[in-house]
Amino acid sequence: MWFAQSPTPLAPLPTPDIVVEQLNQAGATGGLAGWKLALLTLYFVVCAALIVCVTLRTNKSEGLMQQSMSAPSQPTAKGKMTGEERLSDLTNNLAYAFLFLSMIVASVIRL
Repeated sequence: MWFAQSPTPLAPLPTPDIVVEQLNQAGATGGLAGWKLALLTLYFVVCAALIVCVTLRTNKSEGLMQQSMSAPSQPTAKGKMTGEERLSDLTNNLAYAFLFLSMIVASVIRL
């Protein structure tokens, strides 16, 4: 029976000596360089702006799939751009910036 076992010893068990080795992953400077931090900040801003533009661009009646399958809207006449055309242009430019910055961040920053 398990309750009839002998009591545990009163003396504590010896603890092993544990050696902890900390690796310096951030480099010799102890952190990211200023230009890398600025690049990551710019990348974060572009990502957040792209998310906002894509969510603003979609109507409640249209899904993302319907919008991507439809023909691109071309302005019929020259003149001032409508709000939807400006938002579409901004979304395209942010998508190009996102792709370019993604390639730069992937090749430069090694975390």
